[in-house]
Amino acid sequence: LYKLADEIGVNANDAAVEDKTVDKIDFRVTNKRVGVQNNGKGIPIVWMEEHNCWSIELCFGDLLTSTHYDDKRVRVVGGRNGYGSKITNIYSRKFEAEVGDSRNKRKIKIKWRNNMTQKEVSDVEDYDGEGFVRITFEPDMTRFPNITEISTDMINVFRKRACEIAMCRKKVTV
Repeated sequence: LYKLADEIGVNANDAAVEDKTVDKIDFRVTNKRVGVQNNGKGIPIVWMEEHNCWSIELCFGDLLTSTHYDDKRVRVVGGRNGYGSKITNIYSRKFEAEVGDSRNKRKIKIKWRNNMTQKEVSDVEDYDGEGFVRITFEPDMTRFPNITEISTDMINVFRKRACEIAMCRKKVTV
């Protein structure tokens, strides 16, 4: 359960490393839901002709699609092969990815339900605001024995993780 939220937080941290316009990461955790949002340029929203879908669908809902495979390249990011957010999606009752792409001036929201078995893609909208990536998910508690909700102790662990990310990103408000 911790790793699900951590993967999404690490993605936001990675965005801050790779996109110098990211200056804010926001964590929201309740007893049922986790949300992480970062600003910046956002993930480019482009139609992937060879996959017949939007780039965001590949980022968060299609295994074996990612970057960071080059073992010879020195990395200072946490993500590696693109599985983290997708596994979070698989272990969630609901998983939403909303992206505002400030470069291509587009916005999209995709919702997955029931452990990534159902998908609903919004229409791509024109967008003239600041770029952002917002991930919100509800873990499927049936996958975690003896856990029915995100406990106060676990929320405090997530809070500690947000503090750790804040310490690593001195120019980013977390």
